[in-house]
Amino acid sequence: MDMEDEDGVIDEIKTYYDCRYITECESSWRILAFPTHFRTTSVEKLGFHLPDRELMFFDEDEPIENILNKKTVNQSMFLAWFIGNKKYPEARELTYAQFPTKFVWKSGTREWVPQKRGFAIGRIAHIHPSGDELYFLRVLLNWVRGPTSYEDIRTVDGVLYPTYEDACYALGLMDDDKEFIEAIKDASFCSSATYARKLFARMLVSKSISQPHVVWEATWEYLTEDILYKKRRETGRPDMNLTIEQIKNIALTEIENHLLSNGRSLKKWPLMPKPEDFGCYNGNRLIDDELKYGVEDQLKENERLMAMITDEQIGVYNQILDAVLNDSGRVFFLSGYGGT
Repeated sequence: MDMEDEDGVIDEIKTYYDCRYITECESSWRILAFPTHFRTTSVEKLGFHLPDRELMFFDEDEPIENILNKKTVNQSMFLAWFIGNKKYPEARELTYAQFPTKFVWKSGTREWVPQKRGFAIGRIAHIHPSGDELYFLRVLLNWVRGPTSYEDIRTVDGVLYPTYEDACYALGLMDDDKEFIEAIKDASFCSSATYARKLFARMLVSKSISQPHVVWEATWEYLTEDILYKKRRETGRPDMNLTIEQIKNIALTEIENHLLSNGRSLKKWPLMPKPEDFGCYNGNRLIDDELKYGVEDQLKENERLMAMITDEQIGVYNQILDAVLNDSGRVFFLSGYGGT
């Protein structure tokens, strides 16, 4: 069919009417003026945010002072929910998702008011588990009723928890990670500890683990069982010994390297131990020999010698110690009689 008229103008509406086909059933339905579609009930999309993380809309050329001075800056839908819980006693029996069933959001006045007729369904915005605290806040919003502040959301049985994640665990809303602990143990039995460390890093990257520090404490022996063997082979020293803390640190360093290659870091998990630079397993034999000492033995030796130090010696001792601790790089020359 030619869509152009005599003047070469394309009339899409006329073309639609010319091409449409209506059956007898639809014709009679429309003649009798029956509704052709129906939708109920309305769905209210419920936004939420962390403290001082409100979503704002503004023109790109609008001065920042005008943006910050807007009355609606601190009047988000989520913060208005706190106010509604304070204002209406019946609101304290509802979760955030249930709130639209009894209250309606007035965007003009930026407040929640009681429904006069009908109801709406609340839908809390989706957050991926990689959203960290924002994700755990969303989990709590499906459970907590009638909070009037962020602190109320984190309070469980009268205890205020420092993070939303801790509050989730206190309520039993998160998994215990037993399956991941067993997976690491199985991996260490059928493969190497090196593979188990890579597996642990992948679990962290994919956000599969709810409590990484708990999994680490339950599996660190499996994750580190080949560390000492590898270091002895690398240095060619079969008599080399490392402390438990040093072995753990090497394993954590490898895990951190895997995470960094995927744009992650152990710093994202505050309760997870972080690798430190012990400096005693860098492959340099001379440095290894110098740093291979028992800390507790050295502390006891220091206490024994300090009990015999003279007033003149204590002054020099304090100056040298101060230079070392402050990294001032000074040079000292000591001259004394033998045996003093």
